[in-house]
Amino acid sequence: MARKMMTARKETRQPKATSRVTGTTSAGVKKPKPKSKPKPEPPNQTTKWRIRRILAERTMAKETKYLVDWLPNWEPEGSLAGAAIILKEWEQNKKKDRTFTFNGDEVLKSTNETEDASSEFVKRMLHTIAREFKKFMSKNPAELARDLFKDEDWEFARSKYQQHAKNLAGKDKESTPTAAEVLRRTYIRMRSLNKHTFEKADLHYGAVKLKYVGQIDPSMRPETPDKLLKLAKTRPASSAAAFLSPLFSPVLLSIDPSHWKNDTAHRHLRALDPIVRMLPTQAPYLLSMTHVWPLFLTRLFIFADDISPMVQNVGITVGQEWPEKTRDELMWNYLKVSEGVDGRSVDCVERTYLEARDTVMWFVDGRDEEEGGTEEEDEDEDGNGGSARRQPKVMWDDGDGEKGGEEDEGFEEGRRVRLRGCRMMRG
Repeated sequence: MARKMMTARKETRQPKATSRVTGTTSAGVKKPKPKSKPKPEPPNQTTKWRIRRILAERTMAKETKYLVDWLPNWEPEGSLAGAAIILKEWEQNKKKDRTFTFNGDEVLKSTNETEDASSEFVKRMLHTIAREFKKFMSKNPAELARDLFKDEDWEFARSKYQQHAKNLAGKDKESTPTAAEVLRRTYIRMRSLNKHTFEKADLHYGAVKLKYVGQIDPSMRPETPDKLLKLAKTRPASSAAAFLSPLFSPVLLSIDPSHWKNDTAHRHLRALDPIVRMLPTQAPYLLSMTHVWPLFLTRLFIFADDISPMVQNVGITVGQEWPEKTRDELMWNYLKVSEGVDGRSVDCVERTYLEARDTVMWFVDGRDEEEGGTEEEDEDEDGNGGSARRQPKVMWDDGDGEKGGEEDEGFEEGRRVRLRGCRMMRG
């Protein structure tokens, strides 16, 4: 009977009233609060990455930034810039037995094609220089003429040539040209003819004689008109046609490293060499620091400190720092156009440049010396050992993707001068 009464009481028990003010029941039990959404953690703003060294420093808008050389790290394909090109090179390295397996990893051999002086980097640099040079020379004629022939850099050789140019312009009802304008009009005319050789009748102003009074080294520019006048007296005069003729050399304009094979490169480069060697004396304006790619091409064939006496023959002087300053300018411009393909530091690129220059020079005049068993070593401007004219590392493919010979046999490397820093090498 008692058990039945307890059951009935349990079934009729009513819930306790809840206070709206305190949020508790009449029994004093707190009502559970709804769960709040978890707040996201603030992003980590202090992530740091390990670096090998600092390469350069730049301060802009009161903020200092550093160019850094990162420590190697394992990365997925999705985080690699220019992955398609890099991975293609990696697959080629594996196919050509340039890798080995270590602890399950495929590793590049220590003597590999991605060293700074390797044939892969040298060929890439030579192709880039040729491509950018041709791109520069094929710009719109009027635009290129404005870039090359600044009014302040040119004068008439004598007043009679100035009067002659004025008379010629009057016959054609054109405005009286400055000395630089004579060159601009003549250059545009030569481009329009689409020829490599020109007759006197082709060029209206071709016989007008002028003087180049500019400087390829900006630090040597005269500060006063009197000094400029004195400088002009030391400069030789040439006709407009003579100043422009090197720009229309078919050998120069058709430069294409893809045609340079192991057994033919010397023929291509020896044909280019005399044309390039004309530039310091017949077209010195092309070697201005503002014209990077003509200067870069020239530096592959001629040492910087050999350019100095060449331009002195036409009254042009360069400062002692010109070789180093221009070399730095060339390296940074190369990295700029190679962004996304070549992400190395500038000193690594400089080593590639030195190897590329030595390669070109060897094919031009070192090949016969080495075949005859002799070797020539130059010294740089500081008296330090320069690069011996030795057979280079570069091997050009012969069209089927295979080398034209084995490095161990046909291309045995000669004596190498130890580098004591890139700055001490002839540029």
